[in-house]
Amino acid sequence: MKRRGKKTGTGSGKRSLIILAVLLIAAWVGGIVALRDRAPQLPTLDDPATEADTETETPEPEPEPEPEPVFGNLELNVTPTNALISVDGLARGSSPVMVEGLPVDRPIAVQIHAEGHQRYRRYLEFSEKHNQRLGIQLMPIPQGMGVTSWPLGARIYIDGKLSGHSPMRIPSITSGVHRVRAELDGYEPLERDVAMQPGVGVEEDFVFE
Repeated sequence: MKRRGKKTGTGSGKRSLIILAVLLIAAWVGGIVALRDRAPQLPTLDDPATEADTETETPEPEPEPEPEPVFGNLELNVTPTNALISVDGLARGSSPVMVEGLPVDRPIAVQIHAEGHQRYRRYLEFSEKHNQRLGIQLMPIPQGMGVTSWPLGARIYIDGKLSGHSPMRIPSITSGVHRVRAELDGYEPLERDVAMQPGVGVEEDFVFE
């Protein structure tokens, strides 16, 4: 009687195929994981660092350059030529004179005086032209006493009696020494003695500060 042997070859082959398939699947999964690890991480909207990196910085505006200061020039021609000229309280000599580097953003004070002539005082403002030329004729002092104040409008007292408001002139006044007083609201009174001579005119200025 013949015995049947076991078919061991067929079972071993199936197991080998299963093992090979498992190995292939494991290798495939491992390759996917490796590729995922190597791939760059995309930022997420919830990542604060990503939000900070994506913000664009606004450049600060450059400061505007300051405008260069503008100055004016003033030429004065005065008769008589020996008249003394001052601008903004500074002596500038006698006529003719050119004063340079004056501010154009405010009025400037021009004062001129010459012996035997009425004083000239004026606030000058520069127009669009920053170079100006003035010709000024000083008037001879008439007989009597002329009184001017700055600011204008001061009350003028002669020997204690109110004589009027500046600017004013007293054509007839006796010779000798007279006490002249100027009063203006908001300022301390100013007064001085003035000597009058026959036939000679006198100009007195009171400047309140």
